[in-house]
Amino acid sequence: MSLFASGDINSMVMTSLSQHDPQTLAAQREGVYRFLLFLSQNREVAEEITQETFSVALSKGTNPDSGQELGAWLRTIAKNLLWNHWRKQSAPWLLFSSEVVELAESRFIQAGAENKDRWESRQNALLSCMKKLSDASRALILRRYQSGESIGQMAPAMGINPKALGKRLDRIRQSLRDCIASFLKEE
Repeated sequence: MSLFASGDINSMVMTSLSQHDPQTLAAQREGVYRFLLFLSQNREVAEEITQETFSVALSKGTNPDSGQELGAWLRTIAKNLLWNHWRKQSAPWLLFSSEVVELAESRFIQAGAENKDRWESRQNALLSCMKKLSDASRALILRRYQSGESIGQMAPAMGINPKALGKRLDRIRQSLRDCIASFLKEE
């Protein structure tokens, strides 16, 4: 199930932030998630903090600070939650200066505005290409990327050599890249 498709937080936020239409809120959830993924490079962290962001937004009430745009307000909450996460993890190599985070946010916003249609096209292409994979290949890709298992964890459980599994995944990813390129050329 997609993080953005349903859930208790979604319905609570939509009720609380009722002056915003559901499509706007869904787009904001997606934007916050992509922003956090852009900064953290970790899907689990991005998903967790996206949920926390909307929970905090719900607890703060229905409106951002006066004059502040909803997306900017949510990204501010998300940034603060991500900073706190990094501090708790004691991961100094991940603690960017506030200037770097601001620059990254600026670039993220610019890239998002410039490439929204391109991103959606690539996402649609990926979904279409995933459907074209064999069941075994699709299951392998989903296991690797949805569960976050490493090749080293997967290989023994599957009874195969990690290098062989890595090569199999490489072939599947190449097949997906080729399929996506073909799909995008057709558009």
